Amino acid sequence: MKEYKLFIGGEWVPTVSGKVIDDLNPADGSVFAKVHTAGPDEVEAAISAAYASREVWAGTLAADREKILLKAADHLEANIMDFATRLIEESGSTFVKSMGELLESVNIFRTAAGECRRVDGGIVPSDESGQISTYLRLPIGVVAGIAPFNYPFLLALNKVALALAAGNTFILKPSSDTPVSGLMIAECLAAGGLPKGVFSVIPGPGDIVGDALMEDSRVKMITFTGSTTVGRSIAVKAAANLKKYTLEMGGKNPLIILKDFNLEKAVTIATFGAYLQLSKKGLI
Repeated sequence: MKEYKLFIGGEWVPTVSGKVIDDLNPADGSVFAKVHTAGPDEVEAAISAAYASREVWAGTLAADREKILLKAADHLEANIMDFATRLIEESGSTFVKSMGELLESVNIFRTAAGECRRVDGGIVPSDESGQISTYLRLPIGVVAGIAPFNYPFLLALNKVALALAAGNTFILKPSSDTPVSGLMIAECLAAGGLPKGVFSVIPGPGDIVGDALMEDSRVKMITFTGSTTVGRSIAVKAAANLKKYTLEMGGKNPLIILKDFNLEKAVTIATFGAYLQLSKKGLI
């Protein structure tokens, strides 16, 4: 059984508290892996590393950031069956769902790599004759992301890759149900040659890790995907600390079936939408 350490500032480190949790396979309740859990000391270490690295990473050439993200994509693509196996065992994904998630993640890495060259500025009209005014888009600094369990690799990577492309440093708190999926992103970025300090993954309880990230003034932005209840709490705390935030809050949407539509087909489509599971007759 594999044991996963924390990834802090580019290093795999054991938990200071000594707390190692069982990461369970939801399909059968068996222990999939042992995962080190972050506490206040590890959160401080991750924030300190990200804050200390922010200016160097912001000043890294777009071409160099691009190369790192492309190498990370290549690593994921070359080892996709291993990543899919772990995603299946940790999150309960089907093979089709896990492969779809990871193939899209390869695209996200490469899309983010391309975006490194598109962080530009512009020219705006000036109030003075014979002069022009310009503006630049600059990194915000340290960004923290909180990821969900349902698409744990893809939805976390959406946050991480584009923030790094823009020159921000990043701290990821993966879902407590799927911590290894977040640590697998660290594997890709380490293989890509990401400089130390730029990225950390710190699994741990929301009331310890999440709250500490929210309250620290060095963290300038929080990005979250998860429940409306937690998202509402994050919005309040972020506003109180004058942080930027983005929230993607979930929920089951209503399904409206018109009277002239085939009911059996509607059920099949709804089942696929909720569980990515096809009936024997397929989707159509």
